[in-house]
Amino acid sequence: MMPKHLRSWIYFLLVVTLSSVGVNGDYILKIMFHSYANPDNLKANGSPCDGGTIEEQKCESFLHYCLEGSTSCSRESYQNYNITGGDPSPNPVLFPMSGSWPGQFELYMRITDDDDDDPRFGDERIDRFPLPVIFLSPSPVFTSPMTFVGDDGRANITLSFQVECATDFYGLDCTTFCQYTDNENGHYSCNGDGTKMCLTGYQNPQTDCTEAICLP
Repeated sequence: MMPKHLRSWIYFLLVVTLSSVGVNGDYILKIMFHSYANPDNLKANGSPCDGGTIEEQKCESFLHYCLEGSTSCSRESYQNYNITGGDPSPNPVLFPMSGSWPGQFELYMRITDDDDDDPRFGDERIDRFPLPVIFLSPSPVFTSPMTFVGDDGRANITLSFQVECATDFYGLDCTTFCQYTDNENGHYSCNGDGTKMCLTGYQNPQTDCTEAICLP
């Protein structure tokens, strides 16, 4: 078995609460992990992980996330997301959603020490991160990295965020639908905000560019 000091598994409890309004639209929330640190290698209560000395006992951590909100997530709702050596894989974490993008989200994270190999200790909290409401507009790029310090003062984490409208959805709330069409249903492409652009030889986007341009 790999020595414990070589196993650096990071385990987060991550809850994304999205107060989405409406049902028309699709988007993807992306969370990029840049770094995580527990400098003193301590749990929230100030003791070393697994009850040993700081030098002997490195905290073993794993990630759970839930997309149903912190008050409605049952134990079965959480999913594991493992990170080895501090580098998440895959990264970023993707959360595809249906509905209109509300323009903001709340993120709650909890870091715990996982002790499945020694049931005497169980899973104990290292830190928790109830982040403020984050306002975000759809963009092709991530935000600048943001560093957050946990409420228990044990750990810090650096993240960046991005919201992208799903394929064929556009607009600030990702509810404008436009899909390239060149058949009996219409003849148009889509610009960057989802506006229909008639293909050569057709006109009137209001009727999906079904009207052919008559040449003189």
